[in-house]
Amino acid sequence: MASLGPNNPATASGWVNSTFVFASDDSRATDFIAFGTIGGVLSVTNFSFSVPAGSTLNGILMEYERSATGTGAIEDYEIKLTGVTGASANKAVAGTWTPADAYVSRGGSSDLWSTTPTVSEINSTTFGVLITAQETTMTNDATARIDHVRITVYFTPATRSIAPGIIGARPS
Repeated sequence: MASLGPNNPATASGWVNSTFVFASDDSRATDFIAFGTIGGVLSVTNFSFSVPAGSTLNGILMEYERSATGTGAIEDYEIKLTGVTGASANKAVAGTWTPADAYVSRGGSSDLWSTTPTVSEINSTTFGVLITAQETTMTNDATARIDHVRITVYFTPATRSIAPGIIGARPS
């Protein structure tokens, strides 16, 4: 199995300073979330993949560096792929985001998120991930922060056939 990545995105929208997710540099995209509510959707796309034509896709690993500020509790609400065939599984996991930046992973080398993506979809500028957070204390506001998003794609390259012939023979 081969892989490409982790690749950084080139397009992001939906949160304040969304484009700050392009690199791990302590500049963060943010979403202020009132107590007990669901935040906005951060759309992160255009990962510049170049999976070879004819390859079989095996898995997609998305990693994001996240943190939260405020007295409320921020958790994943929805994390899904975008730009692929099929409805993506929601990879949100229960657990409060910490005040310090930390990478978390969703998916993996043999996980296609319940989708059936094509190589052309993975290589497209519209391929990416949608991230939504929620505030769960029901009493305090908080801010979700994401410093970096990256994706690795795992695939099996297409097999090349070799034309039949005599190995080692030289033309006369």
